[in-house]
Amino acid sequence: MNVILLRIEQVREKRPISLVVLDIRNGSGHSWRTNRRRPRNCPSNREAALAASADAHETYLRRGFGPALAKFIVLVSYEGPIPAGYADQPAPDPAAFGLPTEDDGSRNDPLAGQNIVSSTHYRHDFDALRAASTRIVIGVGATSSTILAGRAAIAVAGRLGTSPVVFPGGHDGFLGAEHGGSGDPDAFAATLRDVLAGSAGGGSLVTSRSGTSAIAGDPGVIASDR
Repeated sequence: MNVILLRIEQVREKRPISLVVLDIRNGSGHSWRTNRRRPRNCPSNREAALAASADAHETYLRRGFGPALAKFIVLVSYEGPIPAGYADQPAPDPAAFGLPTEDDGSRNDPLAGQNIVSSTHYRHDFDALRAASTRIVIGVGATSSTILAGRAAIAVAGRLGTSPVVFPGGHDGFLGAEHGGSGDPDAFAATLRDVLAGSAGGGSLVTSRSGTSAIAGDPGVIASDR
């Protein structure tokens, strides 16, 4: 089985999910570990999180890549609900993350220039997702359930009426040290195979009429059995 990374892009009305394919061999990611257990619920802090995301994007437009990505890294590694006024705190030093401090004038980075706003502000059509013929499984990293991506995965699973499947490692659990990650690709692949085979939990409350699976969530991963 060839594992590919997929990102759910959009669902319109009750049509099948549209997917964007990414090559796992070219994947990259950051790892932020935590020893906390998965929270029983994810308190809402939508406005503060959106404001912080927009602030990172606006920083990119004003000051360039390094300062913006430093804010992004600090934001996505923050554990727990994003507090009100988070975006007003002093900006982190890009050099502390090995990032450039000078603005090279370019504004073509897809993350800071576009995705940090479009992905965080996107509102899923949960009625359409629940009615989709595709079996939808939400994944969450075992060590990243309290950061922004993990909390979002848990919240989305809750809205779908399912429980997320816990994948080994954190947000980059599919990347080993040879790719700059801290995950366990073999253990991750084993969990992924179980999900695709239908033997792991998650998505069981979403009726599958077509026999296909879409796996989405925190571990940046996300695969299809087709």
